[in-house]
Amino acid sequence: MIPTGSSNPTLGITHTGGSTPSFPNLVMGIFVPSQTPSAAGLNFTVNFGSTSVNAALFSSTVWNSGKLFQNYLNIPLAGGGPPAPLSAFLTGTTILQPNTMGYNVYLANLGNVTFPTSSQFTFGLNNFNGFPMGTVFYPWATNAGRTLVLESTPQSSAAVVDTPPTTPVPEPGTLALFGTGLLGLAGLVRRRVRK
Repeated sequence: MIPTGSSNPTLGITHTGGSTPSFPNLVMGIFVPSQTPSAAGLNFTVNFGSTSVNAALFSSTVWNSGKLFQNYLNIPLAGGGPPAPLSAFLTGTTILQPNTMGYNVYLANLGNVTFPTSSQFTFGLNNFNGFPMGTVFYPWATNAGRTLVLESTPQSSAAVVDTPPTTPVPEPGTLALFGTGLLGLAGLVRRRVRK
């Protein structure tokens, strides 16, 4: 897993092979630690080139056991594929959130894609105030029959948020306006006290 200290992370998925394959469905999975307040009520968007897709909560049931594709999402694997057990994802998250027992799983289906010659896609995530520490981002692809055809191990292709979301700091103009208002109020109070 790749740690990311950014509350607006960018990550990629790479195809290594001689061809430029096309996939009917490229999916970004976002796994939010289940004990996080409002973990099942987040709203955010995945940007992919000119495509922008809202991520949706897969199920109100927390993923807290078994393998991601076979047991939780019920997606068949082409040729077996890596199993993606819960423990593979919890390894990185529990370092940051020790009480994590599972995830609220969000999915963003980015639709049909063809890998470019550079063999890498980059995803951007925005429209949120920051993911909680321990959130995992994990992309995969399925074919037209909804069978998993492109997936690598969680340890090599997942990113996990490793710092808390930043608190927005007011811009200097807002602070200057607030300060001016306070000075005006102080002047008004001083005037009334003199009378």
